[in-house]
Amino acid sequence: MKGNTLNEFINDLYTNGGPEKEFILGNKYYIIQADSKDGDDKTYLRLDEYLYENNDAGKLLNTIWIGGTTLTECVDAFEKAQIFDGKTIYEVEKDIEVLFG
Repeated sequence: MKGNTLNEFINDLYTNGGPEKEFILGNKYYIIQADSKDGDDKTYLRLDEYLYENNDAGKLLNTIWIGGTTLTECVDAFEKAQIFDGKTIYEVEKDIEVLFG
């Protein structure tokens, strides 16, 4: 991982209201942040996946909501989720470049 260590990246996600993280992986640009949904008392991590175009986020491809009763549950679920072409963050971390956060 460039721009953060994997430990820094994950620890930032555990911080409630912590920094938004923006990163690229292959031809995709990702933005992950803590978020909420109207009328829902759950806590969420929201991962927006964009096409990486002209060194920036292009067309929105997908939004993944990772919910839990606490932010810790959300981050734990994110760590286990196979959302990067069937792989976890740990399996692709060497190919990630953190641009912000």
